[in-house]
Formats: sequence, C-alpha cells, structure tokens
Amino acid sequence: MKKIIAISAAMLLAAFLFTGCSCAAEKITEKIIESAAASEGQDIDVDLSSGEVNITGEDGEQFSISSDDEGATITTEDGETTISSGENLSIPDDFPSQIPVPSDLNIITSASGQEGGQQQFSILGQYQGGSGTELFEWYKQEMSGWNITSQQTYEDEEGTTSTIIADNDNYNVNVFIMDSDGEVHLSLQATEK
Repeated sequence: MKKIIAISAAMLLAAFLFTGCSCAAEKITEKIIESAAASEGQDIDVDLSSGEVNITGEDGEQFSISSDDEGATITTEDGETTISSGENLSIPDDFPSQIPVPSDLNIITSASGQEGGQQQFSILGQYQGGSGTELFEWYKQEMSGWNITSQQTYEDEEGTTSTIIADNDNYNVNVFIMDSDGEVHLSLQATEK
C-alpha cells in the first residue's frame, strides 16, 4: 500500500478528530479515504469507529493511524510517520536543510517518517509572501542546481496550479502550488534516495 494513501488518511483523520465530527461525517471520511486508495488501484477497508483509523489492504497488509490534540501517528510494518496539524507549525526537526522552504509559509500540516529505511517528509501550508507565480519562480531559482524532471503550470476555473518534480543526489522532491481565490497553498513532499 502506498505511503501517500496513509498520509492522506492521516490528514483526513486529523481534520475529522479536530472538528469533532458526527457519525455521518465518520462514514463520509471513511469513504473519502477508501476512494483515495481506489484511485491508486488499492482496495482497502477503513474503520474509524474505535477513535483511530485501522486500514486493511487487499493483500492483508494492515496499518493504523492514531491521533491526539497535536496530530496523528501512522504505524505500518515498515515504520512510523508522525503528522502534526495546526497553525504556524515548525518544519520537522529532521527536515533536510538542502530542500528549500519559504520563510513566509504558514505550515498547517507537517509529516516526517520512514518507510523501507528511507526518510520521508511532507509539508502543507499557506504561502503569505506573494502570488503562486512568484512562489513557483522562487522554487525554480532555489532548485536551479537540482535535476528538474518536470515543471508545469496550468489554469482552470479553480485557479492556477504549478508543479515541480526534482531530485538531487540525496532526495526526490515534489512541489505543488495552488493559487486560488487570493490564497496560495504549497504542498511539498520529499523522499530520501
């Protein structure tokens, strides 16, 4: 089962628990997580009824996600990932300094963990230093020494979306920037090679 499914599930769980959702919302959250997995070709069963997420994959693989006031923890056979949610969070302590993060980012979710012996990081936040185009240009400049395998921008009725996929000797990085309704959101994922 892909780690991104687990991280997505944990982020939804954190939102679910922090807002004190009802039983109807519990069922909706279960369905959203199952649908996200289905879009990745995974058939999973999600159970939120115990106050934590217990997921069983189609091959019998299991993992659990528990949550408290500060975030969520994903436990799998390969390791553990910790996710924090809130406002103006700090970058995870072990986040690599070679991966650029703008100083004027209000981090609302951050994750750090290991899978298969590789360190993984994820940051989600609202950029407060300008437009999505300016942030995209900043990332292209900051990552000029990286091997950029893909960079693109497209517009639709929701706004402007820009992406960068890059790597260096140590990390693979995905940058996703969404500029919509006057707000700029950044999603950054990094995986150790």
